[in-house]
Amino acid sequence: MLLVFSVFLCAQEKKAIEAPELEGLAKEFVELLAAEDFIEAAKRFDDKMKVALPVEKLQKTWDGLISQTGSFQKQLSVRVEEVKGNKHAVVTCRFEKSAIDIRVVFNMAKKVSGLWFAPGKSS
Repeated sequence: MLLVFSVFLCAQEKKAIEAPELEGLAKEFVELLAAEDFIEAAKRFDDKMKVALPVEKLQKTWDGLISQTGSFQKQLSVRVEEVKGNKHAVVTCRFEKSAIDIRVVFNMAKKVSGLWFAPGKSS
């Protein structure tokens, strides 16, 4: 009984992902999208994201973004923002026609648990 309790306590002591690591994870994820490696990108999703945005839907979403903004050019910057107590990594990217902010949320297991695309704050 004591062993089970100790294991439970250790599991509860997981630390939040620090900003530099979060930035690196987000940059790597966006690189996969830019390379159109949707299978590998989707492997980084948590279980809920795998259901909400399976590989085929992720590809269609990216293709739709490309049709509106032109081809992906490069990552411009990455920052971490706190939203309602959760840390979000925001990767601002240059596309042919505009800048786009790709917001990536990671859970404690370092899996993608949220993904949004919005007009970039910087061009």
